[in-house]
Amino acid sequence: LWPRLLDRAPLHAAVVQRMEEHHEAVAMHLDRIAWLNQAWAKTANAEPRDDLAETIASAAAVLGRHLDDEEREILPLVAEHLTAAEWRELGERAHAGMPRHKLLKLMGMVFEDANTQERAQMLAALPGPGRLAWNLVGRRSYQKLVRELRGSAA
Repeated sequence: LWPRLLDRAPLHAAVVQRMEEHHEAVAMHLDRIAWLNQAWAKTANAEPRDDLAETIASAAAVLGRHLDDEEREILPLVAEHLTAAEWRELGERAHAGMPRHKLLKLMGMVFEDANTQERAQMLAALPGPGRLAWNLVGRRSYQKLVRELRGSAA
């Protein structure tokens, strides 16, 4: 996405570069979260736990700012400078690198925050096998995850 936008919308290079910096910051946070999570699991000490909590909060703040900027500034540029086919290709590439079981859980997270109409639109946009996977496996898998995390179903 970024090289295309830099090439096609050079007047917005500062915004695109800021988005790339956000991605780098989120990646650094995720690496630290993974390391701290392992450290905490091995020691069960309060220090890695507290560092992990602080790092997660920091990552959430960076990601929140990034997503707000992306929605406000990048999506209009995408609509203006990329074709529908190019946007679809980016989505397909992102999905291709994600294991199916994680994709279904991600869908559950999105569906949980969507209203009835939004859920129906998203499900209708899925290819048949995706809808079938959600209905047969995804919904129950996500509900199980929510019960494990919260003690009750979504």
